[in-house]
Amino acid sequence: MKFLPAIALMFSVALCRAATPTPEEFQKRLEGRLVAVQTIQSDFVQTREIPALEMKLEFTGHLAYEATAKRLMWRVEKPLPCAFRMQDGELAQWDGETGKVLSIKEARVPWLRLLQEQLAQWLSGDLAALRREAEVLVLDEFRVRLTPAGGMLGGLVQAIELEFSEDYARVTQIRLEEKSGDILTIRFQNTTLNQPVPVETWQW
Repeated sequence: MKFLPAIALMFSVALCRAATPTPEEFQKRLEGRLVAVQTIQSDFVQTREIPALEMKLEFTGHLAYEATAKRLMWRVEKPLPCAFRMQDGELAQWDGETGKVLSIKEARVPWLRLLQEQLAQWLSGDLAALRREAEVLVLDEFRVRLTPAGGMLGGLVQAIELEFSEDYARVTQIRLEEKSGDILTIRFQNTTLNQPVPVETWQW
């Protein structure tokens, strides 16, 4: 009788593994639910884990993105107010404490440039397009893992995980495993897609 619990556990594990959809099955679940992203407005919780220093940093704020204008505003509200704006090929940083605005090189915040270039594609959840740039592995019912084949994406990150909402209507989390060993996790909340972005959003 003592073997029954072990057998039951093995059976349940086998069932869980069998239930994991293939990339094609996962794509079918997304069809008709996700939409092409033109604008994004969302609150976020951003966590950076730095294993080498045994450190974990958390930031909260709001982001806005416009695909046609190719501009992104990444505004951190806590713990210290600051903002990054990528627009017209320029990256500017605003310091909420001093009110100063500085132009900085994209190389200082490569994850932000990567986010601007890939955000719409990731949030659109187009696995067919993603599979042209990366190997796609389905982790479970709501998560996929992308392993970049090369390019800028492959040069900066080891892997990206996308987590979808239960209704498959939107991406709720992006997790980037950077080449440096750091892990950047961005959790989206109160997300609005394809609605006009107020002009004041782009102002400091």
